[in-house]
Amino acid sequence: MAKEFKRLVFHKGSCGKKIPGPRLDRDFLNFQNISNWPSSLMVSLKKYFDEIIYLISVPNRRDARSSVIEHGVKYEVVYKEDLTSKWMHDCDVFFNRAVTLVPPENPVSIYYSSSSVIVPEGSSNWDAVLTTCRTCTEINNNIYSWIKGENSDFWCPEHIEKEFDFVVVGRWHKDIKCVIELAKKYPQMKIASVGWGGKYNIEKRMFEMPEKPAFNLPNITEFGRLSDHGKVRDVLNRSKIGIAVTARGAEGFPMQTQMEYSMTGLYFVYDRFMLQDGYYVNNTTGSIFYDSDKVLKNWEELGRGAREYAVRNFSSEVSASCFMKIISSVRKK
Repeated sequence: MAKEFKRLVFHKGSCGKKIPGPRLDRDFLNFQNISNWPSSLMVSLKKYFDEIIYLISVPNRRDARSSVIEHGVKYEVVYKEDLTSKWMHDCDVFFNRAVTLVPPENPVSIYYSSSSVIVPEGSSNWDAVLTTCRTCTEINNNIYSWIKGENSDFWCPEHIEKEFDFVVVGRWHKDIKCVIELAKKYPQMKIASVGWGGKYNIEKRMFEMPEKPAFNLPNITEFGRLSDHGKVRDVLNRSKIGIAVTARGAEGFPMQTQMEYSMTGLYFVYDRFMLQDGYYVNNTTGSIFYDSDKVLKNWEELGRGAREYAVRNFSSEVSASCFMKIISSVRKK
């Protein structure tokens, strides 16, 4: 039976590095593993489209790569000018992430933004601008909240002996006071840290590694930035409880790390700036870090509950269904 839509073109973003190879290799590995939300969403959308094309654009034609079929999805690195002259127009639905582009006129055009306060220039030209909130509804004009999901099979916890009592994942601008407080409150317990790879230098378009560790405490093991999601999952699987830190609450939903904690079966404690939306962050998935004593006593039971909730609510299948409802709503206008 023919599907309602023939072709979806998803533009994940642009790789503008002078030497893009390593980054493109990592992205392709994550795509093969279906380990990030873009790849898992595309796989879940296959039942709605005859063909799905997953693109990354590069500013130099020499860095383009031939298409490869993985999980029934065509993956390709394309020259940016080819993207704007061909791929954006030769489809039924064009879905663009992160990079600001002038949307095509004919296909349904969707733009993804992580926050309802972040919209692209000329946002009114897009049929829908998605922001990750808890419900699948229209917020204002063409801005829609979208349930972002993950591949629950990839983040499925393995039966690995726990090496760390806590784990924290974050970036340089996160507020880490609660992590330091927990490390000092429980000096005998071990904390794993993933991330904090340095401040982003806009001029150089790259992360600059910090001169000193982010925490530098004896009971915190710092793994640094792990771009391979499989390695991140390995550290999470070796931990009992997650620690969620924010940039003083100035973030959209879902906060990627919190969703991955839940998918991996980690109940998390969070800082006082955490935005509690009742969907991604609630009593089933986490609690304020002042409750850490109670969480430590019941981490296994709490972790199982968080995992069960995440599989029901945060899967890429749920995300794909929400995405299609928004497309249907846009087409009726």
